[in-house]
Amino acid sequence: MYGGLFMKRTDKYREEYEREQERERQSRNNYDINEENKRRFYEHQQRMYEEQKNKK
Repeated sequence: MYGGLFMKRTDKYREEYEREQERERQSRNNYDINEENKRRFYEHQQRMYEEQKNKK
């Protein structure tokens, strides 16, 4: 009886832990994507600036 209840509880904790891990992984991926987008945007701005400067 006691063992069964304990097992259910640990399963619940494991599921919660796995969900938390998945959330952290996704937020890390989103952070990486944001950093990549910032870098691309900055490079694009630099290119546009250089082109404007060269036209004059």
